[in-house]
Amino acid sequence: MRTARSETHAATTNTARRAAAAHVLPLDSVLLRDALARRPVRAPNIHAENAAYLALAHQLAVGPGGFLQTLMDVTVSLCDAGTAGISLLETRADGEEQFRWTVLAGRMASHVNGTTPREFSPCGTCLDHGGPVLFAYPERRFTYFAAAGVPFVEGLVLPFHVGGVTAGTIWIVSHDTSRRFDLEDVRIMTRLARFAGDAYAMLSRQTLS
Repeated sequence: MRTARSETHAATTNTARRAAAAHVLPLDSVLLRDALARRPVRAPNIHAENAAYLALAHQLAVGPGGFLQTLMDVTVSLCDAGTAGISLLETRADGEEQFRWTVLAGRMASHVNGTTPREFSPCGTCLDHGGPVLFAYPERRFTYFAAAGVPFVEGLVLPFHVGGVTAGTIWIVSHDTSRRFDLEDVRIMTRLARFAGDAYAMLSRQTLS
């Protein structure tokens, strides 16, 4: 049951977030709505992709405990990304939803278990759109990213689902202006998002058994 104190805290937090949001750039200043459709698409690297899925299959055979980390390592490699991550949607004790960086690979790996608010984040925007979204320098709006200490040049975010229910997002970030994402990255990430959903379903069944 929510107490008067918790409701007051939640209202104060929401007011502070709205005030902070009022002093940052609008969403359209960081959301690249049509860029993916206009960019040249690189050719698939079938050899690298096959090798990556063999590595994932081997990890499943060895033990599922390291599967999600292997999945993120593979994502960094296939997409030539600076960082790759899985963000799970969860509800805090005060009733507010947030995303947790559950698994990370790449330059930001040390920030695992970091959180971002559902209603003011690239992951939240992705779920609102219901599909892939591409951002350019998202810290211009989501200013809390500055604490990571690395530049966010571009970010590509896709939703993933477990048993038909939205569980969170899978995403990649470039930290260098020489790397821009394209529709080949969307194709790769879409397949990996399915793997992520299947992996979480498998791990959930093992936890319950």
